[in-house]
Order: sequence, then structure tokens, then C-alpha cells
Amino acid sequence: MTRFYLPLWFWAVIPIPLALLILIGLSYFIRGALRQVTKGEPEILKDNLLRSELFMTPFVIQVFLLPFLVVASNAPTWDAMRHHLYVLPSLAVLASVGVWWGWNQVEAIRPKLARSAGKTGIVLIGGLAIAEFGA
Repeated sequence: MTRFYLPLWFWAVIPIPLALLILIGLSYFIRGALRQVTKGEPEILKDNLLRSELFMTPFVIQVFLLPFLVVASNAPTWDAMRHHLYVLPSLAVLASVGVWWGWNQVEAIRPKLARSAGKTGIVLIGGLAIAEFGA
């Protein structure tokens, strides 16, 4: 197995909007970690746990370190996604951080738009659930 097989497989299988949200969440983590290293801001001591890099560090480690160890150890991998589902919960956390950060940016710029988009999103999700599961 080449070193690029597993990451390329994940990016080929994950839907594009979800991949964008994961990249936004990852960039939020990297930006916060760099700010903490360069300026020495104690983000860990702030009240909001989600803003803390301490909260996100295990998820980032799970996304990158575990697949790296699999590739580095040359472990046999068949049907790539099935054997590496341990990465998906951390990717979901990174995507939700991307949604949270994006929502805060929209809310800071246009609060009325954020409220109406939130209501529309709830109605859309409810409608999709009803259509999927048949009310």
C-alpha cells in the first residue's frame, strides 16, 4: 500500500461539502494552535471549551496519527474504508467545528440572516427526515 492510498481513499469517499467543513474545522484548530504558540495566549483557560485547542487535539491526533501508523507499519488493508472507520467520528467533530465557526462568522456579520438561515435549516432537516423515514 502506498503512503497516499488511505488519505486519497478518504477524500474520494467523503462528500465535498463535508470535506470543506472538515478543512474549515482543521484550519480553525491550526490557527488557534499557532496563535497559542506564537502569542502565548492561554486558550485552555477560557470558558468556552470548544475554543480550546486542548478539546480538539485528540480528534486531530486520531485523524492523522492513527492512519499514519497504519501506513508506516505497512499493515494489510482491504476495502480501505471498512477497516478505518475509527477516523470518521473525529472527522465529524472537525466538520461540526467548521459549522460552528462558520455560523459564528455569519452571525457576527449579519445576525438576521443567521436567525432566518437557522429556522430554514431546521425546517429543511425536518422535511428531509420526514421524506426519508415516511411520516
